[in-house]
Amino acid sequence: MSDRTTVQVAARYQPVILVLFCDTVTSALIGETLCLPVYAMSDVDDLRENSALLDPLGFFIDANNCLPGVWSEALSIASARWEFCTRIVLTKSGDDAVIEAAFDCGVNDVLVKPLSCRELLARFRARSGELTARYKASKIRIADLTISPVSRFVQTSRGNRQISQTAFSILLLLLESPGNVIEREVIKDRVWMGARVVDGVIDRHIHDLRKGLAEIGSIVEIKSVYGKGFVLTENHPESRLKMKA
Repeated sequence: MSDRTTVQVAARYQPVILVLFCDTVTSALIGETLCLPVYAMSDVDDLRENSALLDPLGFFIDANNCLPGVWSEALSIASARWEFCTRIVLTKSGDDAVIEAAFDCGVNDVLVKPLSCRELLARFRARSGELTARYKASKIRIADLTISPVSRFVQTSRGNRQISQTAFSILLLLLESPGNVIEREVIKDRVWMGARVVDGVIDRHIHDLRKGLAEIGSIVEIKSVYGKGFVLTENHPESRLKMKA
């Protein structure tokens, strides 16, 4: 098994911390303080290409070990992909420009180096607690379906199913505009962050979504629109989610 595959498997099935542009000493300190395994992303391209496959508990990025535009791009990707992941920027003392830019990019907190283990643990717990509270209030309901964004469960009165990270990201995108066609190119840009992906990959995830919804007997359906994309509708005579041209 390759190192990248190891990271993907670990980050999908157990709580892990991902780091970017952090030196080995800092990465080790984070792991030991939080008592969690730490995996390093190699660069922004690595993050962009693999973010859909990962679901970390925390993400740390050292803003002083790369150019400003690079770390802010990485943070924007992480913020868009992992809404309920605790995202923390590390920076040197007195770097107000980094602190201001970090919060503009959607960071949950900023820690000043050198790191204090006590402060690191306290801040991580506090920010994670805030995200947990927000998650509990964030369940999405449409027709007979209840959707839990972090656990990726879809549920009806007949049962529930957990959806894969990528398929769930597609579902959330369709939920942004129920009844409207979401084009394939939009799905590629939003879910894969512009990375190259063939239509067959999208079709496979759509198939998994349809299967999951059918298994729990939901009236919510995903229909294909030839030559365009997909639309979220209800299979019900009195449905208010009519497909729009």
